Amino acid sequence: MKKGLIVLLTIATGLVACTEPIENIQSTTPTKSVYNLNRRSYAEAVEIAQNSIKMLQEESATTRGNKPVRTLNLTSGIKAICQPQTRSIGNDSDNDTLLYVFNFNDEQGFAVVSANRQTEGLIAAVEMGSYDPAIPTGNPGFDTYMQMAKVYVANTEVIEKEAKVTTTKSSQGIQMCKPVYDTVFFKKINPRISVRWGQKQRMGQYCPNGVCGCSNTAAAQIMSYFQYPSSINLTFEERDVNSTALNWTAMCTHQYSNASYNRDEADTQIGRLARQLGKISNSSYHSYPDATKNSTETAVNKSRNTFQTLGYNVSNIINYDYRINANAYDSDAGYTLASKLAKNELIFMVGYNNENEGHAWVIDGCYYVKALHRIMCTYDGENWVVYQELGTNRTCHNHINWGWNGAQNGYFESYIFNAYSTLSKDESSIYLPSGENVDFYDNIVYFTVSH
Repeated sequence: MKKGLIVLLTIATGLVACTEPIENIQSTTPTKSVYNLNRRSYAEAVEIAQNSIKMLQEESATTRGNKPVRTLNLTSGIKAICQPQTRSIGNDSDNDTLLYVFNFNDEQGFAVVSANRQTEGLIAAVEMGSYDPAIPTGNPGFDTYMQMAKVYVANTEVIEKEAKVTTTKSSQGIQMCKPVYDTVFFKKINPRISVRWGQKQRMGQYCPNGVCGCSNTAAAQIMSYFQYPSSINLTFEERDVNSTALNWTAMCTHQYSNASYNRDEADTQIGRLARQLGKISNSSYHSYPDATKNSTETAVNKSRNTFQTLGYNVSNIINYDYRINANAYDSDAGYTLASKLAKNELIFMVGYNNENEGHAWVIDGCYYVKALHRIMCTYDGENWVVYQELGTNRTCHNHINWGWNGAQNGYFESYIFNAYSTLSKDESSIYLPSGENVDFYDNIVYFTVSH
């Protein structure tokens, strides 16, 4: 659980994406007599976003190529997700900011940073593209994650705190505060999967509705890492042959699946594999007059069984609990997602809402830090003293491949998918704009895959 200052927030009746220039959000300078210890300053948020670049730059998958070094777009690339300006939390405009979005130059990704010091600072670091929170991306996993992140930050005070706070200084007269972390353990597992496949075009070319489904995309991407088997028998109705070779080296050169297919044999092999996975998993293919709404469903236990049928090792289906992941690499933590990744296992994860609708994705890496955490403050603008000792802080950002043609792939704070668990649907809905559906994942499960 995130350790920090104990706060009480006045809860908003909704969230909005700020339309005002970001400079307006940072225009109020705290006075010596008033300083909100619970809010991250804009400068602190910029520093967190800047530091996230290192997390992304250290990727090791050779197929990602040598891209230009990422830089923050501090002129026009910053967005903020805010609570309504009418809420009575204070006069400072940055008190209404929940999340900052810092886009990198040249569509090289973005970072999402929490403005609430009671939460982990870095919420997400994404590898490519840009993000405007006012415009849904269409990626159900990412959009749901961001929706849950808003509620997480806005509703922090209902989350149980385990911090043992020792206040050593008065808060009166503080000009500025900053967190200081002394790292005692660090581990990064670079992303294992080099492809960024989706559900259509190459992947859906043999499917009756043109959509292979997110579960089958996730399974195919995991198989692309282990590169097994070397061939597969085909039993689906639309097959043109009864078996196909799987030349993984050639298949993985087609890093994306949203290009024209059947350019070579590897394109055909990708499509055959995706359709056969659906056949083995008994996927349901749905077609509609509007083909853009076509969808494919696969039960998670069927996907697990498919891996077993193909000769993979799989774990039982496990309910996701961020607290297990947060203790990664501690000697008494047992088997965690991070330790599974360290053993060369990949994570097949699925989230469902209460209508049994959801999305499947893959966790193939992580960035874990264990550090001693304290808050420093200055009363005169020059000398810094310890304000609070907050004990050990653990953060784990899972690397997620959403199976959405590479869109929004990146590192995501491991707690978010549990953040809503203390709230009912009705309670959660008050933190969202009027008319925005609450489709949080009520159930998140996973199993590990290895070979």
